[in-house]
Amino acid sequence: MNAPGVTVWAGIWSGGIIGPFFFRDTVTAESYLEKLRDEIVPAIKSRMNLEEIFYMHDGAPAHYAQSVRYFLHETFPDRWIGRRGPIEWPARSPDLTPTDYFLWGVIKDRVYATKPKDLQELEDAIITEMESLPEELCRRACQSVPERLQLCKDLE
Repeated sequence: MNAPGVTVWAGIWSGGIIGPFFFRDTVTAESYLEKLRDEIVPAIKSRMNLEEIFYMHDGAPAHYAQSVRYFLHETFPDRWIGRRGPIEWPARSPDLTPTDYFLWGVIKDRVYATKPKDLQELEDAIITEMESLPEELCRRACQSVPERLQLCKDLE
C-alpha cells in the first residue's frame, strides 16, 4: 500500500518562490482550475504585474483540460507556455524548467532530511524550506534558462 502523499504546486521567478500550494487528493482539471483561480493567480498578482509575465506549466492531464486552457487564455493572453497553449513546451523537458532542474531537487533533499512523520509535518517542512530559499538562488536558476535553451538549440 502506498504511503499518503500530497501534490505540491510552486512557482519560481527571479524574485523568489510563489507557493507552495497543496493538493491532498488527485489533481483534476476542476481542482487545478479552482486552485489557479482562487490561490495561484492571486498570489502571482500580489508580487508582479500579470501582463509582464509568462505562465509555464507541464503537460499533466489536468493542465491541458479545455477549461484550464480557456482560463489561462483569459488570464495570460498569448503568454502561457504548455501543452496545447499559445506557446508549446516540449514534453519531458525537465532540463529546461527551473522548478524541475533546481527547485524540486533542493526542496526534496531538505524536506526528507527532516523525516516528516505525517502529511501535516510534510507540508510544514515544505513551506519552511521554500520560505528559506535565498532569492539569489532563485534568480540564478531563472537566469540560466536562456543558456539552457541555447544549448538545446545548438544540438539541432
